[in-house]
Formats: sequence, C-alpha cells, structure tokens
Amino acid sequence: MTHTASSPACDTRRATGRSHRFSVLAMCTAFLAVGLTFAGIGTPQSADAATVMLEQCEGIDNVGGAGVECNVTVTNEYDTTTGVTSSIVVTTICVGPRGATTCGTPTTVSSRDIVNRVEQCNGSGNGGGGEVECHVNVVNNIIGTGSTTPATINQCVESGTGGGTAPTLNCAPESTTNADITQCNQSVQGGGDTMRVNCTVLPSTTTSLWPVTIEQCVGSANGGGGYMTCSAQITNNIVPSAPASSTPGDTTATT
Repeated sequence: MTHTASSPACDTRRATGRSHRFSVLAMCTAFLAVGLTFAGIGTPQSADAATVMLEQCEGIDNVGGAGVECNVTVTNEYDTTTGVTSSIVVTTICVGPRGATTCGTPTTVSSRDIVNRVEQCNGSGNGGGGEVECHVNVVNNIIGTGSTTPATINQCVESGTGGGTAPTLNCAPESTTNADITQCNQSVQGGGDTMRVNCTVLPSTTTSLWPVTIEQCVGSANGGGGYMTCSAQITNNIVPSAPASSTPGDTTATT
C-alpha cells in the first residue's frame, strides 16, 4: 500500500528476507514539504507475515540549534492459537529550528506484520543547543495463556555531563544489561541548563509470549546547551483463548 503525507522529511524502508527493518524517517532535503508519497508496510498474506523492527528519527538534524520531536504508537495483535498477527503503527515527526519545529501529517499504517523492536531518536539533535523530544508507546494485545513481569530498564547513564547547574538529571539512572527499555544514555553532554535530561518509563511490562524492546534517545542532544524529553511504555494485555464448547447431541465443537 502507499500513503501520502505532508512532511518536511522523507521515508525509506529496507527488507531482507523474513526479518524486516522499517525506517520511518531518513533525512531528506527540507524543501520536500508537501505531497510526499512513500510505501506503507503493506498487508501480506498470513503465511508471509514477518517480525518487524521499526526505526524513526535516527541520526537526524545534527546541526546547531535543531529541534527533533518524534512520536510512535504501536498496537500489536497476536493470537497464539492461530498464529495470526497484525499491527497498527501511528507516527508523527516534527523537525526544524529549536522551538519552531514543523510537524508533518500523522501517518497510520496497518500490517499483518508484527513489531518486536522500536529504535527512535538515537544519535539525533547533536551539534550544540539542540532539543530532542521523543515518545514511544507499544501495546501488545495477545490471545493466549501467559503472564507478565515488570519491564527492565537501562536509562540516563553518562548523561547530563560536562558542567552546568546541578541537578542535570530529571530521571533515575538505571543500568541493566539487555534491558527491555533502553533510553537517554550518553546524551545531553557538554554542559548546559539544570534538569536538562528528562526521561520517563511509564508503567511497563514484558511477556515471553511476545517480547518487545525499545531503544531511544541514546547519544543525542550532545554538543553543549542541549535539552531532552523522552518517554517509553510497553503494555501487555493477555486474554485467554475461548474454551471449546459443545451442546448435548451436537458433535460440532465451537471456539
């Protein structure tokens, strides 16, 4: 499928075999402001559905005084009994000078593919005086039998360094190997204002039925005078499969 949007940037996607990687934003010339058309995720047959890694706003606007604001909402649907999967991805991208960014039209793409990883706003907004604001929200609606546990976090490590008025961090540093959510590490270095690293993990869970990972706002808003606001959330809603039932005298079982 195709989607047409008004946006200051363009979109590229790459796919290799059964494992797909979608780049929601690749940096393009700013004068491509209206009527952009790009390929959507598509709707393959169930047998062709694939695992997807989603990328947005990676390595962009690394010039002084730039602003980057990006948002991703992913809704995955997965029936463990039938193996049927689908996803809906909603994205918004705003770029331009700090404090005066221009937002493109929000895009919504539906697919039979299912997202298992989101990478967003890594290595972006560097160059001094940049501002990065990025948010990821992933919801897994799963039919099956399973449980959830709190998501692990790795965030705000080696960030807000280089001087400036303390405290520079408005987040609790946590260091966990192979965390479910990794964000705001090695960012906003080089000095600047107080409370310039604002990062939040909203109540989040993980499940072995469909584990999802997020990596965002890593190595961004560096160069001095930068500012960062990022948040992430993973929600898992697990509903048991409906049991088979039958009526006396009826040999047909229904689910």
